[in-house]
Amino acid sequence: GWSGSNGLLVKDTAGFRHAPMTLLPYAVPSTVFQQCMDVHGPMTRLYTELSASTTELSKSVQSVLSDPFTAKLHELAHAAAKHPKRIRFSINRSDYMMHSLNDGTKVPKQVEFNTIAASFSVLSQRVASLHSFLAKKHG
Repeated sequence: GWSGSNGLLVKDTAGFRHAPMTLLPYAVPSTVFQQCMDVHGPMTRLYTELSASTTELSKSVQSVLSDPFTAKLHELAHAAAKHPKRIRFSINRSDYMMHSLNDGTKVPKQVEFNTIAASFSVLSQRVASLHSFLAKKHG
């Protein structure tokens, strides 16, 4: 279908599947969007500082080091910490869901902080194209 013809697939162990996305665009109130923007910087700094402590990092990932990918990242973090010119660079993405309070007020709730977020960045343009296609088709 459309996703296969337009590069909106990802490879997994079973082959290819649709990339994770929303089927239709969702309007986010500007106040909620601004709340997300306001908290992103401080949260990124917090996660950056926590991950810079190899002691804290080791404690937090100890139970999942049996995963080869996580183990390799852990190894690289320790090697980077020993480098004399320690440079930190990250591409981060925070995922939020809107929560409705009892009075109907919408507030964002952070559900995920992605520190390896570069791989899907190109898909946002393709998802926007899919949304346009669906709007024209089902308008």
